[in-house]
Amino acid sequence: MSKVTCPYCFESFDSADVHFLCRCKKVDDEKYKNFWRPTPVNPQGLPIIPKRGIFSFGTPKSAVCPECKRKTHMMLCPKCHNRIPNDMVLNGGKIISIVGARSSGKSNYIAVLIEELRRNVNRLGRLGLEYKNVAEQSELQTERRYKEDFYNPLYNNSKCVDQTAVGDFRSRIPMIFTLTSPKGDTMHLVFYDTAGENFGQTANIAENVKFLTKSDAILYLVDTENIDAVRKRLGKPKADTGFDSILSALLGHFQEGNEEAKAMFSKPMAVVFSKIDYITSGDERFQDCSIAGLKTNSPYLMSDGINLKEFEMNSKSLRSILDRVWQQPDFINNIDNNWKDADKNVCFFGVSSLGSAPKGTTLTGDVNPFRVLDPLVWILNKLNFPLPLKK
Repeated sequence: MSKVTCPYCFESFDSADVHFLCRCKKVDDEKYKNFWRPTPVNPQGLPIIPKRGIFSFGTPKSAVCPECKRKTHMMLCPKCHNRIPNDMVLNGGKIISIVGARSSGKSNYIAVLIEELRRNVNRLGRLGLEYKNVAEQSELQTERRYKEDFYNPLYNNSKCVDQTAVGDFRSRIPMIFTLTSPKGDTMHLVFYDTAGENFGQTANIAENVKFLTKSDAILYLVDTENIDAVRKRLGKPKADTGFDSILSALLGHFQEGNEEAKAMFSKPMAVVFSKIDYITSGDERFQDCSIAGLKTNSPYLMSDGINLKEFEMNSKSLRSILDRVWQQPDFINNIDNNWKDADKNVCFFGVSSLGSAPKGTTLTGDVNPFRVLDPLVWILNKLNFPLPLKK
């Protein structure tokens, strides 16, 4: 028996307490309706609480429906009655929170990250990547949501992914993927695309982004062009919020939270500088920001084996530029002084989801991503998922 975190309501429960669903009869389910309120949802079936005998131990793998007398294996969260993948209940899952301010490129990054993961699973150890489509309504299912909201706009229509609006019910819908290795190792990845405004202040984080304290790792997206030194060189207007405002809100949320929230300071965080193509494109305005390790795409995409030391070297170079060139030492120190073993649990990355700046919301060419997999690969290794590492 183990603890399971529901990827919908973020409540934890013992795997032995899981509920089940039978589709023989559809009834109004108050737990299910209350979770989605005010969004209307159709009845998904008959929720079943499995009968437990005196000598029943462990996690039940099925339940007998009291109506049709048939056995069902479809599992529900006992708190909100949303469907959860069975193997996630039986084997556990990992929640990776992707946070970032409005216009940081978070939605584009998610779109490209999943597609790059799909295309390069062989380079990561011949992994399998599976959509977990467990939602009752088709528009809530992982595969449809990813393809309609993320993949199609970017790859088929050459348009940037729409920014997630505050209050959009889709931000409550987790996209659940399963990674499997040839040896049978399994990891369930849960991603959310939440409006950047939800991270603007500590109160919003606590209310709207409950999954943060349930996360196993954080992927924190920073808009490179929102850093004052970069913005001025580009001649762009000052953004409404500072590039480091999300960090302040995160620190406040974890410092003022309960023990579970404070435990986040011991978990991995990838600090990801988006739109790094400004720095790597050879623009004369950024010659003093040159990072040797970022002049080529991820080497493991062209050859076998992941070199973790390369991540460390690139991270040190980015930290040096933040301090020496962009004059943001407080950003670095705020992370180092709060995260436990920051040198091990925090790593800085530079990525470009598109490869070049779009004109408005229209791409100027094909999607040409750069280094987008590095943060996830680093996190997977920190979460002990087996990868082909160079010794």
